[in-house]
Amino acid sequence: MSIDADRPPRILVVEDNYTIAEELADFVRTRGYAVGGMAGSVEQSLRLVTDRSFDGAIIDIDLSGRPSFPVCHALRSRGVPFLFLTGHSATRVPHEFDAAPYLLKPVQESALGSALDHIVSHRPKVSKYGNAILDTLECESLRTMAQWLDQVELRCGDILDLPADRLGTSIFQSTAWYRCSQPARPAAASKLQVLDAMA
Repeated sequence: MSIDADRPPRILVVEDNYTIAEELADFVRTRGYAVGGMAGSVEQSLRLVTDRSFDGAIIDIDLSGRPSFPVCHALRSRGVPFLFLTGHSATRVPHEFDAAPYLLKPVQESALGSALDHIVSHRPKVSKYGNAILDTLECESLRTMAQWLDQVELRCGDILDLPADRLGTSIFQSTAWYRCSQPARPAAASKLQVLDAMA
């Protein structure tokens, strides 16, 4: 899950009752968040989770007679926190989702707001620049370094040619394994190949 500090967190609203869904969307906006998507079925929710990025979700347990737990699995696999807002008993929630806040309808706005703030504030930390070292630098330091920085997108199997003198100062995300072919001569270019890049 990627979160841009310059925009409000995006919330997914999963609710099969149109009126309640609209009320929840209005509440999300008044709380200072953005509505990243709304869905009233499991299938529609899964499409949204696959196609978009979210920073949190409000989920009804029962979507037109179907449990919403496949949506919860999809969100959790992407590191997106969620809360349950439902008219059903908590005994219907699988134990694997016990950590998710659980609220019964009708809910007090203060309780919903607190729960929403909680899940958004406890979302996984996401890199702003795709690199932990660069993320620690102040803007002025980044501007100073900009003349020496190049940003490239690498996929599994891609090969990046680097001058031998720059290989030691290259910075990469920790979500991929790399293989380096040492240059035959000190002045020769080195080749860096991505062996396995993870989403």
